[in-house]
Amino acid sequence: MTTYTSYIGSGTTLLATSADYATVNLWFDASGGETYSSGDEVQAIFQSSADGHSGVHSFSDDQRGWDPDVDMTITFSSTNLTAVGPWEYGYLEVDGTYKIESTQAAKTFNFNNLDMEFTGYQNIEVNVENTDGDGGNHMTINVNNCRVIAAADSTNANRIFEVGSDSANLVGIHTLNFTNSIFAPKRRLVTQNPSNGSQSSNIIVNAVGCSFFSGINSFFNPNRSSDSNFELHLSGCIAHSFVGSISDYNGVVQAEQAGYTSGTATDYITNEPDEVVDNWTTETGGTKTNVSADATFVYGAAPAAGEIAFSGPTLASYPFASVDMDLRLWDSTNNAASGFVSNVTLPSPDLAGHDRGLTPFDAGPYEISFSSGGSTDTRPTFKIVQVNMYN
Repeated sequence: MTTYTSYIGSGTTLLATSADYATVNLWFDASGGETYSSGDEVQAIFQSSADGHSGVHSFSDDQRGWDPDVDMTITFSSTNLTAVGPWEYGYLEVDGTYKIESTQAAKTFNFNNLDMEFTGYQNIEVNVENTDGDGGNHMTINVNNCRVIAAADSTNANRIFEVGSDSANLVGIHTLNFTNSIFAPKRRLVTQNPSNGSQSSNIIVNAVGCSFFSGINSFFNPNRSSDSNFELHLSGCIAHSFVGSISDYNGVVQAEQAGYTSGTATDYITNEPDEVVDNWTTETGGTKTNVSADATFVYGAAPAAGEIAFSGPTLASYPFASVDMDLRLWDSTNNAASGFVSNVTLPSPDLAGHDRGLTPFDAGPYEISFSSGGSTDTRPTFKIVQVNMYN
């Protein structure tokens, strides 16, 4: 197993050398068509403003050429280890329809420590091609320690991760793991394609220690195929939908779709009514543990007792601009998210790079002023040994 590391950008890296490639596409052109061994990892590390890089990193082309015959990992990350404060130069902008696929072998794609922005009619299409028919061609998407925003678009292409195929039933399993991240999309986060249910696929979504904010749609949209599978598991998460009247069809998941199978909610805070949470958990054979439903959310102001307050923008600012994405919990004993998580162990460090301390934890990706006792910055020193095979 070998790790291949390249820096992308225009500044100087932490290794005091210039970037290996100017753009994502140039890096992929050099690396994507090579032959790898099972277990290999290919890393693309985006330079940030701290490295003298003064622009965004754009995904505007497919990346479907990774060695189809081996199980391997492709990782996108940043030299900026903390997703805190104002949006940094060096973030990842998805400015095209970007396709990632797995064919004869399993692939894992990691998005780590990134500020990600989706603009207009742009998304990430995720497919597991039905080429071997044995179910072994799985795909895993990991989003860790990221802040993700997406503008509304005028074409109703309202998704960030579009999973599935318009032309074939897919036997592989798509697993999407979201950890310590903030999502504020004015569109769906995960859509099972196609919506008309003509083709089937299998999706499992696991979210741990995340916050979700939306004002237009459910975050997760299964398709209408009764042969499909869509599971949703939320642990230590916060979800706030700004729709006027939440029903079974516009809560966190559009659970009445035939493709939806089951869901679990543990240590979960939401403004969905109890009956809506029941609709996508216990009524589908799943479980609901320590759920605070019908919660009241406030922004940019101290909470009254039992409210969930964020120190970030006011509600009127939604859809949130990138400069507003420092959505930490308000430091107050009134904040109902404080010490709410006691049934699961949330990942440490939190999104700010600080130790979470001991249970109970605060819901979402940030601890409140390290209220569980975790005041130590536990981020590793960012030091990488470069292996450049394709320069």
